[in-house]
Amino acid sequence: MKIYLRKDLIKDFDGDTILAYIALRSMYHKGEEEFYVSINMLCYRLFGNIGYTRTFKDAVYSGFSNLVQRGIISIKNQINKMEFIVNGQGLYFEDCFFIGIDLEYIRMACGVDSRVDRGSLVKYLLTMVGTLCN
Repeated sequence: MKIYLRKDLIKDFDGDTILAYIALRSMYHKGEEEFYVSINMLCYRLFGNIGYTRTFKDAVYSGFSNLVQRGIISIKNQINKMEFIVNGQGLYFEDCFFIGIDLEYIRMACGVDSRVDRGSLVKYLLTMVGTLCN
């Protein structure tokens, strides 16, 4: 599955925020601005399985909170601490530079068996792909 990400946001976001942004963009459909999200769902979307760690889950939650603070998404209803109904209207974009990447490459980077910060690794990957595309 190919996903498209705003290039300017990738440059401005930290690794944790990029992880949450990618997971939400991969779930977003134009015309369906409000949708259900759980932090576990976002982690699964990035990892491709349930083998993620608590540290990874905390990083995605932190990134999700950053997206809310920046106004990219808004919480319409909080079901519990880790489940939300969100308005993702800010995820839609037109007329700007973007990076297109297959979700499988993101999953490979997130699944690296190392103590490396996965958010920073994904940001580096996207920066390199964005450099090649333009």
